[in-house]
Amino acid sequence: MERADSSTQPPGPEAGTTEGPAPLLDRWGRLVTRHPGRIAALVALLAALAALAAVLGLRVRPGYVDLLAKDSPVNARYVELLEELGNVEALYLVVESEDEAAAAAFVDRLPPALVGLADAAGEPLVSDALGSVDLGWFLDRLPAYLPDETLASGGALERIDLGALAREPDAARLVGLMTAELRRAVDEGRELEGGEELLAGVDALLAEIAAAAGGDREASLGRVLLDGLGSETRGKLDARGRLRLADGRFLVVVTPADRSNDFQWLAAFLEQVKAAEARVLGELGDPPVRVLHAGAPVLVVDEMQASQRDVTRSSLLALVLVTALFLASFHSLRHVGSAVAALLAGLGLTFGAALLLVGYLNLFSVVFAAVLIGLGIDFGIHVVNGYEGARRAGLERDAAVRRALARVGPATALGALTTSAAFFTTTTSDFKGFSQLGLITGVGVLLCLATAFSLLPALLVLLSRGADQPRRHPWSLRLLGLPVRHPRTSALGAALLVA
Repeated sequence: MERADSSTQPPGPEAGTTEGPAPLLDRWGRLVTRHPGRIAALVALLAALAALAAVLGLRVRPGYVDLLAKDSPVNARYVELLEELGNVEALYLVVESEDEAAAAAFVDRLPPALVGLADAAGEPLVSDALGSVDLGWFLDRLPAYLPDETLASGGALERIDLGALAREPDAARLVGLMTAELRRAVDEGRELEGGEELLAGVDALLAEIAAAAGGDREASLGRVLLDGLGSETRGKLDARGRLRLADGRFLVVVTPADRSNDFQWLAAFLEQVKAAEARVLGELGDPPVRVLHAGAPVLVVDEMQASQRDVTRSSLLALVLVTALFLASFHSLRHVGSAVAALLAGLGLTFGAALLLVGYLNLFSVVFAAVLIGLGIDFGIHVVNGYEGARRAGLERDAAVRRALARVGPATALGALTTSAAFFTTTTSDFKGFSQLGLITGVGVLLCLATAFSLLPALLVLLSRGADQPRRHPWSLRLLGLPVRHPRTSALGAALLVA
């Protein structure tokens, strides 16, 4: 019946509207066919600007704090403390080498080089770098670190000249100061507070010195004091105060200057730290020293780089697969290319909307692009299928575009609205991973619908030729018609699959 109508009258602007299309979409179709170049240029420009703004301003926040709901009292207090104190996580550099002297020299020179690092704006990257501790500083505060069973506390140590001990740190000086206080108490005829503990401490100290005889004399006092502090510090400092691990490797603790735990900032921070390590090794003649990196900054950067790599790979794979299936079904590179271009424009607008609505992406919402590729291409498939069907019916290009929008537009728009509404329901979740993903994807579905109804028909008008009338239905439609032609077989097959 449709072909009979088209053969008795020349296809014109009204031919695609003889069966009462939706008035709004019909008027929109007329506008698109009159000004396809302007509409295509406008949509492409908006999509490009949105994508550019997202590239420059949209950041990925890998922290779990960004997944918490701030209206929860517990979470709000936790976020408040983090904002007040900062979420500082140290970077740990483990230095290993068969040449211990070379490793020690590297550890001595690296912290000053790290503290001087700055970004392009001159802002410091490192707030502190610790490869060794000042033993004299600890000696000057000896009472706060030595337990009662090793050295006496109270009145005995209050009278010891710790400042003199810090200026001349050796075992003989410490023993002399302790015994001098004992003699002073005896001469004055007073009872020495903590005297028994002090004597026990002297005996323990002398025993340690005797056991260390024959070793490094300069290291004797630092080693004895550090061993006396208890098992929690034993083996973690050498005689020069360098941080050591239990297996003997050196340790450097680096504190980032930025407290936001921002992925991009941490990536630049790690890159600068590694460059400083290379410079210091070069200054030392490139000794056989190996530096291992650990800690939260390394974990954050590694996780986000792996996540971005996987998301990019999966998104590109999804785009290639849907394009291949689309092309295999419709056999028109121009039509499929137009639909994919409209989908990419919708993705670009969605990235801009994410920057505008949220300002950042979290560990969950970063996958929205792969989701939208699978959902957004559906709108282009419906429009292209409606356009090719109208062309097979004998309609001219402009009339075919209007009929496609009028016939498939209402059902396609309703499907997009229901899908978007389903995603929007997740915004009620207290978990920001789901709520942010639902908001961005829901908006993205509507934006992909908008580009499918604007950029795609404009490109069909601009790129279609007079001889591009499809000769047959897509094989996918013929395949989908099998259940209708063979209902009993299809029902039996479905029942077996469910069972």
